Amino acid sequence: MKKSALILLLGGIALAEVAGQKMLAVGNILAAAQQDAVVLAQAGHIAYARTVNPQLPLVNQVSLRSQTDRLELERQRYAVRVSLNGFRQIRAEQNVQRADLFVAESRQRNLLHAALAERYETLIAYRQAEREIDLCRQLSLVFQDKIAVLKARAAYAGDADLEELIEAEYDLDENALRLMEAEQALQESREMLVLFTPGAETGSELDTTGFLTPNRLLFAATTVGEQVVNHPGLIENTAKAARAEAQYQAEKARSQQLLDFVQVRHDNRPSEPLSRDISFAIGINLPFRGTSAYKMAELKIEKNAAETALAEEQADAARRVREAKARLAALDTRYRQATQLLFDNQSVFTLRQAGAGIAADPMVLLRAKELVLKRQQRLLDIEADMYAQYLNLLDWSGQLSVEPLMNYLGER
Repeated sequence: MKKSALILLLGGIALAEVAGQKMLAVGNILAAAQQDAVVLAQAGHIAYARTVNPQLPLVNQVSLRSQTDRLELERQRYAVRVSLNGFRQIRAEQNVQRADLFVAESRQRNLLHAALAERYETLIAYRQAEREIDLCRQLSLVFQDKIAVLKARAAYAGDADLEELIEAEYDLDENALRLMEAEQALQESREMLVLFTPGAETGSELDTTGFLTPNRLLFAATTVGEQVVNHPGLIENTAKAARAEAQYQAEKARSQQLLDFVQVRHDNRPSEPLSRDISFAIGINLPFRGTSAYKMAELKIEKNAAETALAEEQADAARRVREAKARLAALDTRYRQATQLLFDNQSVFTLRQAGAGIAADPMVLLRAKELVLKRQQRLLDIEADMYAQYLNLLDWSGQLSVEPLMNYLGER
């Protein structure tokens, strides 16, 4: 009676700890990507650029000039010269400013995309580490039981297989290392998820209910098209190519500006009437580009390089999307075959017979359970590859950061 009460007390304490433990929702973790430090910093830069909003003025410069005529102060000449920017140049510079803002906005989308990808990777790593730990702990019990049985046989019957004992101890050690690696991965993932989620408490656990199962990954991938126009990296490079074009047009407009300046001059001649002291002048730029030709050639090269890089990246991203889909399909086939083999083998049949009360050698049962668990580990390795390819598909297609944002690890 006392023993039962103690068990109930310990169970109640464990349940209280679990109930009091904070759970992290997948949706909240992903939504917090918009509050990532680099994303917010870029948003602040965009807001500042919109507030400043530099505009090229019509008047470029105003200068006052003074000149002495015949070294006589009373014959001093004064001139006011106004340098102007052309209307075409002003419009071209406005296009450059809009292109710069487009680059900044696409850069923010790219940073958000990267933040989301990092969170998806951590979520998947967390779930895989949890399952890996569970399997490793079950295997540890199997190897410990094998060692105990072999040592007992050696002590009482003297018929233990020494080679099998050595192998069982080695398997236990290897499994312990794998378990330690999985526990470290889980701890790192947990800490990262806490950092990713504002207000999350240290030690919070991830709520994996509703997590997209491996057998649904291929179906979920069918909703992702092979178009890569939504990828933020390509959008940013498109913006950079547009900015190079705008800069080229601005330099072209600057080189073709006809009116250079307007000038009013006053010659202070005491003996002359005022009407003869005032003169007007304008400066006309001749069609000679000079340095502008060199700058325009540089901008042409830069524009061509940006467009070429964009075309190459588009082709590369499309290829990666197709490869991710093909690999995911192949892995799905392997996963379904491995799942069938997991439940259709002699090890499972032997364990079922033992569960039905049919006597069997303890070592045979332990070996059967060991192989079932190792088959599950192999299945888990395939799952890890499937999630990786699914994430690659979402990443390279740009689907991760398409508005409105979605949880692509939730069952749909």
